Amino acid sequence: MLFGTINMEQAFSGPLQEMYNPYGSTCQGRGNARSKMVPNPMYLALEQPWEEVLPAMLRVRGLLPPGPEHEATWLSWIRPQLGHSPVEIRTLYDFVWWIGFSCKFQSDTTHILWNQAQVSPELMHSAQHFYHNEEWQQWSFHNHEHKMLDKLVWATHKLPLKQWIFDFHNDLEYYQGKIKVKSAHNSWGYQLGIDDRFNVICFGVLSASKCKMNQKYGDTLGKFVRE
Repeated sequence: MLFGTINMEQAFSGPLQEMYNPYGSTCQGRGNARSKMVPNPMYLALEQPWEEVLPAMLRVRGLLPPGPEHEATWLSWIRPQLGHSPVEIRTLYDFVWWIGFSCKFQSDTTHILWNQAQVSPELMHSAQHFYHNEEWQQWSFHNHEHKMLDKLVWATHKLPLKQWIFDFHNDLEYYQGKIKVKSAHNSWGYQLGIDDRFNVICFGVLSASKCKMNQKYGDTLGKFVRE
């Protein structure tokens, strides 16, 4: 949350497998789609303007139709979220950090609630997240330029923490070579969500069937959707 998610690692990998694109002219359906390896738009691009990189990356992932009109629509949709950042969002690095901080924060604090048949306030408050703290967050906002000094070197990610560790035990090899790893390995939850009264919203085996959702809830979940 404070330094940026593991997704930044994609900027240091080679070609990617192009995902199914329902808007492509060659794909007639999922069964007939053939994936291929394509250049990674994010490769060594953390210092590039985010507007130049993200649309291309979304298309590789099959999430954005081709054409300038669709790109303009997506840009107008995402820019208000970026406008809430206390740090100016100019580069791809800025974008990935802020989207992780502002859109993934609640998800990370609720991992403890996954795959629980019943959820209570006591369970929710049984874990204390160190980054859920005003001082830590303010440090992240005011030290944005120090969190990864060289955007072409993945090992400089989280450099202030690595420096703190180095000052403690003077392990140069660790300081120079330690890279980011996943903080946790969680099994994805079967729930669709948990409301503000700790009601678990789930249907079917994986909460993935719209038909089963309608059978169980009808249109009552619509109250959670805002225009």
